[in-house]
Amino acid sequence: MNLIDKYVSEVGRRLWKRNRKDIEKELKSTLEDMLEEKVGKEKATEEDIVELLKEYGRPKDVASSYNTPDKFLIGPKVFDLYILVLKIVLIVEIILTLFGSAISIGFNEGSNLFIELLLIVPKILSSAVGAFGGVTIIFALIEHFTEEEIDIKDEDWDPKDLPEAVEDYNKVNILGLIGKILIVIFALAVFNLYPDKIPVFYQSGGDWVFVSALNMEALNRFLPYWNILWIALVILNFIVLIQRRWDIKTKLGDILLSLFSIVILAVMIKGPNLINLESLESINPELAEKLNPVFSILGNMGKVFFGILIVVIFFDIIKKCYKIIGDRV
Repeated sequence: MNLIDKYVSEVGRRLWKRNRKDIEKELKSTLEDMLEEKVGKEKATEEDIVELLKEYGRPKDVASSYNTPDKFLIGPKVFDLYILVLKIVLIVEIILTLFGSAISIGFNEGSNLFIELLLIVPKILSSAVGAFGGVTIIFALIEHFTEEEIDIKDEDWDPKDLPEAVEDYNKVNILGLIGKILIVIFALAVFNLYPDKIPVFYQSGGDWVFVSALNMEALNRFLPYWNILWIALVILNFIVLIQRRWDIKTKLGDILLSLFSIVILAVMIKGPNLINLESLESINPELAEKLNPVFSILGNMGKVFFGILIVVIFFDIIKKCYKIIGDRV
């Protein structure tokens, strides 16, 4: 892929999505026309392209000219640093909130896990809004009172150092990826540290009571497989997050993990039901006997659901393989 494509992709990465495609097409056409005018009938060398791109300007500056920064609360002088700091602060806030909730659940023996889980979402939203507001206000003030641009990269840039252009199907949804990582980490914490706090509710004397819902024998059989899959998912998503794109290696890794998830689901279909009434039987045998047919049906429905998931994942794997083969051809 030539330097012009890389340059256009780097500019496009900094543009608002609404007009990105049109601007990238226009920019590439403009640069190719300028290059043709520059070299005439001769074949353009890499040095000719490098010189042209340096004359045209840094991708950041070109993108700013399209983004009409005068309409923004955070302008181009500090925008890159603002985004970097905001991402770091939000990630730290979310991790601290999840960690605090996990500690609260672990040390409060009488806590209701279901209620605590429901409260985590508003806690994360509250901390995230506070962090977003604080960072935005600080950088808005910096933008207002600072005349010079704050650049987190060197002033001298070399078009040869531009990253590879990323096609749409290789691009990464940063927030979505971070969300997946946090969800998996939370699942690791809950199922490894507090599996007994995943409840079944029943009413006794006008009050709601909960007991552990999981079949510990089944959980101990499945959990090692889950842990391997979840840890591998976290590592893979971190790699993609750092690279900010999907490449052939991460795509193959994703396919391998999908195949492994099919193996896990097959083991779960053949194995014992994950949810049972053992805990409830020791507290309220009569209620457990009444609910036993319901839980038996739910267990069978769960295995049917696992079978459907296997089919869905299998076709998703075929789709991913088709895309990889299409990319390589």
